[in-house]
Amino acid sequence: VQGDIVIWDLATFPPRILRSSRGNNSAVVQLHWSFDSSQVVSLNDYGAITLWSLGNTISIPYEVKSFEPLEVNIGFKPSALIPLLTLERRDFLFTKGPFSDSRDLSSEVTAVAFHPSATLLGRQAFLMVGFSNGNILKLRFNKMVSIMSFPQVQPANGITHKIGKDVDAELFKEHCHKIVLITFVNNISPMVTVDEKGFINIWEYSSECLTGFGWFVPSTKYRLNMVEMTYEPVLGTQEKVEFTDEVKGPKHKHHHLR
Repeated sequence: VQGDIVIWDLATFPPRILRSSRGNNSAVVQLHWSFDSSQVVSLNDYGAITLWSLGNTISIPYEVKSFEPLEVNIGFKPSALIPLLTLERRDFLFTKGPFSDSRDLSSEVTAVAFHPSATLLGRQAFLMVGFSNGNILKLRFNKMVSIMSFPQVQPANGITHKIGKDVDAELFKEHCHKIVLITFVNNISPMVTVDEKGFINIWEYSSECLTGFGWFVPSTKYRLNMVEMTYEPVLGTQEKVEFTDEVKGPKHKHHHLR
């Protein structure tokens, strides 16, 4: 809750902390690993996301508030998680492209996940970010990585969109409520998103799903009934048979449904 991130090595005994970062008194509400376990993305309760690297780093000069008591000092010092990119709420406003005129496209971040597209070495370069207003952004945080498994969809009218810190962004627009889940079928495609009102959208990343307005729309839409219906007996009333499996007539036998 204080914002520390602690990565433990459970292959040794006693377990030891491999990497850690000191928080800023902002609770971590989501944490996701990249496919190759080289990066972690976190979301805090202020709606800021941070991309962390687990690369070899120097020993950290501070102690984190670990949630388990450690055994005696075994002469091992953990290293620091290195922040590669931090995006706060103001950074999610569009700064380039037609969307830069709209201020209602950004709101508080409520969900984050790595996009499964990857290089031959398993490196990922995209994040999916969901917002409280239902919008979803696909952000390219690593411009140096060449994406191999998913071809890029050419933007409508050839216009690219950027948000703060010069990050390329693509807009997925259909939900109208807080995004609570972003995931992928078999960790590949398509993307499945769920909002707090029970709407479930399935997205195919293709030019057929890119509208002339410049955003992507889902290929399939569902909704779960979020209300549980219960029935209680009413006192003082007479029972009435609405259905019976009894078949009347001299040549018919009784049939029972099982």
